[in-house]
Amino acid sequence: MIRITLNNEIMELDDDHSLLAVLTKRGFDQAYYAAAVNRHFIPRSLHGETLLKEGDVIEIISPMQGG
Repeated sequence: MIRITLNNEIMELDDDHSLLAVLTKRGFDQAYYAAAVNRHFIPRSLHGETLLKEGDVIEIISPMQGG
């Protein structure tokens, strides 16, 4: 089991530690967000192969509309 932080919320993971699995489990729709792990942008094409480790900090940025 590992602990990560997702948008300032501590989570414990006990199974699949890929970024894609965590975001899918949390209900993020891939078309409408950008993800960074430890302040490094991760392209969508790498979400499935990006494995999370103890202490990683994930930030999800959703687009905003307005003017």
